Amino acid sequence: MKFLRSGYTRTLVAAGVAFAVATSQPALASNKQVELIPDDTLFYFGTGKPVLVEDFFSMLPGIFDPETLKDIVPEIGDSESGDEMLQKIVDFIKDPTALTKEWGLGEELQFSAYTVGIMPVLRIAADGEQFDAAFEKATADGENKFEKVTHKGIEIRVLSFDDGSESMPAPDSGPSAEELQTQDKALKQKLEVARTENRRATQALEIANANLETAKSENDASGIATAANEIAAAAGKVSDSSGTIAELEAQLGDVSALAADAEKKQTAGGNAGPGFITATVDNDLVFAVATDAYDPDVLDQLLGMDEPESSLEKTGKLKKIRSEWNYGDEMAMFFDFRILADALTGGDSLAAQQIKSLSASEKEMADAMNVFADDPCKAEIRHFAEQMPMMVSGNRKFEVTDDKIDYDSHFAMILTNEPLLNTLNLLRGAVPVSQSSSEAMLSIGLGLNVDTAPQLAAQLTDLVSGINFECEFLQDFNDLAQTDISALSMGSVMVSGMARGVKGISFNIYDGEIDASAAIPVKGIDTAIALAAEDPASLLQTLRMLPQMGILAGMPLDGTPISLNDLIPVPIPDDAEFFAAVKDKSIVIYSGDQAADFANRLGGNGEEGFVFSSLNTRKFIEKIGEVVDQLPQNIRDENDLDSVANFMKTYPVGSLSYKLDFTNKGIEFEVESLIDRATK
Repeated sequence: MKFLRSGYTRTLVAAGVAFAVATSQPALASNKQVELIPDDTLFYFGTGKPVLVEDFFSMLPGIFDPETLKDIVPEIGDSESGDEMLQKIVDFIKDPTALTKEWGLGEELQFSAYTVGIMPVLRIAADGEQFDAAFEKATADGENKFEKVTHKGIEIRVLSFDDGSESMPAPDSGPSAEELQTQDKALKQKLEVARTENRRATQALEIANANLETAKSENDASGIATAANEIAAAAGKVSDSSGTIAELEAQLGDVSALAADAEKKQTAGGNAGPGFITATVDNDLVFAVATDAYDPDVLDQLLGMDEPESSLEKTGKLKKIRSEWNYGDEMAMFFDFRILADALTGGDSLAAQQIKSLSASEKEMADAMNVFADDPCKAEIRHFAEQMPMMVSGNRKFEVTDDKIDYDSHFAMILTNEPLLNTLNLLRGAVPVSQSSSEAMLSIGLGLNVDTAPQLAAQLTDLVSGINFECEFLQDFNDLAQTDISALSMGSVMVSGMARGVKGISFNIYDGEIDASAAIPVKGIDTAIALAAEDPASLLQTLRMLPQMGILAGMPLDGTPISLNDLIPVPIPDDAEFFAAVKDKSIVIYSGDQAADFANRLGGNGEEGFVFSSLNTRKFIEKIGEVVDQLPQNIRDENDLDSVANFMKTYPVGSLSYKLDFTNKGIEFEVESLIDRATK
């Protein structure tokens, strides 16, 4: 079945953008739309409470300043060659609320994105009449024509994914739905008569058999002959009526199927097949991709005409996710891999039924799905999903003021495989960080416990060697079992011996200047490299045995810094002065005032975890501009670097920090951002 036609590309892209914009934003279980979402949805995104459009898109104006965008794309400001789509983007950036109000969405957004089976659905609270007016105006001269269909009093717009070559129009000469329903009724009446005759004949046959037994017991030859004739006659009637019943049941099945199909086609105006639909239901705009956009049963499910027996609200699934992961009122999402695995392996869910139906017309796809539905694939895919059951995400802070956007988000890939979790946890160390009064322009830290490296290599070897999938679609993973990681094992032993006690490292850049005319182009260096160690004294003893680390010999343990300028074997900038010091449980090499402040504030091993990073976009973007200014004009012109630098100046300014960690629940990623809100 062909789902996508080139003639509908722009409309589908627009639909995709609508989904992308909506699903990249916030969610809350108190949203009444959650009552209409089936518990077996593959994914969920949505807002739990109305969110101001102005806050919702508050970061956009900072990313693309309209005036700067015109400098980068001059065609926008040219009335003769201006791109209408780009101009709409600029208008939206200037005032997103104006567009949402024009389309009936108002000044606040509330939506839910989910699936019914495998069919994606987006519900947005809105003024239906205003949306209809804007929609009619926008599509009046478009190349994609939406067909209007009425279902249970609701007007639905359908954009078929079929160009007509494979459509299924109801034949002009064929019986109508009403005629087929009349035939259906007549056949049911005939079937009832045949069944009555069959019951009577069966009773007559039973009586004749009883008479035969009586005649035999009385040795009545005449009675035996009479009973035998009665049995033959009754058996003939039973046989005839049974044949009539079977024939009528077959006819009734055919006519009932034709009647149901005719009703669908009548509802669809003579069409059938997949498509994109939009409708207004109870003050919600509904956008969906349907496997059959004209099937009344499918439309009932997509439009939410009836609450599902088991919804996200009834089961509390979404509430549990938000509570367990400490997500705020603005955002929550999940993707359930167990439900996907069930659907792919021929389960009983609606998604499984839809996949089976869609694949039936494509032999290659049907064959693949049959393989998925049989062992070993069925067992292995479901087992795989149980070990990686769900992906969740949400916000932990969402505060927007007139001048600041304070937004923290979280993502987790949930894992249940204990050996894998234990192995990943061996990677965790401690990143040396400090409560520095000066924020680094760029900081990158890796928490890596060197002492656990040999154990990590051993457990990784066990995990990899145990991979042995029998399912042909998963057998490529078996190549991992043949991977030789002996070098990793040897290397881990060597590293743990040379750097015993190391817990992590961080690189912190605070400032620096570029002077293209100088022999050493970098000056004004303000940076620090810190190494976290369980016992810095023992680590120094080990490092002294390495020739390249001899510069650290004799470093005092009381925190007193030593100068490294005369010891560093490479040229350094004239204005730079490098120091090394032991600060609490860290060894730090630094240069510059802000880096010195960082070093003096170090304490303990630092932040436990795997990866920590931060970026001050204001400092970083300013520094990029200074670097571009230092380059020769011909290089700048050749690579259009001036435009790039100007474009970067429109990016949101503020601080961003990232954390990647392995916990007893799986892989977690956190982002904390404090951004200046762009002014209009």
